[in-house]
Amino acid sequence: MRKLVFLTAAALFATTSLAGCSSGPSGDGRDCLTVPDAVVERIADGANNQEITPTGAGAVRSESFEDATIVALAFSVDGDEETGVWAVAGTLDDPGSILSIDAVAAVVTDWPNEMNGTKFDITEDGAAEALDCLAGSV
Repeated sequence: MRKLVFLTAAALFATTSLAGCSSGPSGDGRDCLTVPDAVVERIADGANNQEITPTGAGAVRSESFEDATIVALAFSVDGDEETGVWAVAGTLDDPGSILSIDAVAAVVTDWPNEMNGTKFDITEDGAAEALDCLAGSV
């Protein structure tokens, strides 16, 4: 089993709720959104060869993707704490397709990490802001 290494400056800490922050701004002033447990479970259900156990989530609406929400999810896999970023089409109350945005999300889940031949990465709009929401940064 590969050990995942997530290289980011975002601070990650354990949370007691999967919801993340539900109010207050992210790093760029966008409102942090509460991620419903059903969306968290749906992202986790996309895990490939290993079970992931979600421990926290934070999200913002994307400004560059039409009708999408960017979700940062903290989780445990094989005893290691990791963080991944996914895009959820639609709203969190009425979610559609899910895409892997960063490398960690692409490795641990089978959610696609490209659209029309374009691969996504951690520099996508909303990824850093969703990580801010997850970490509780403002």
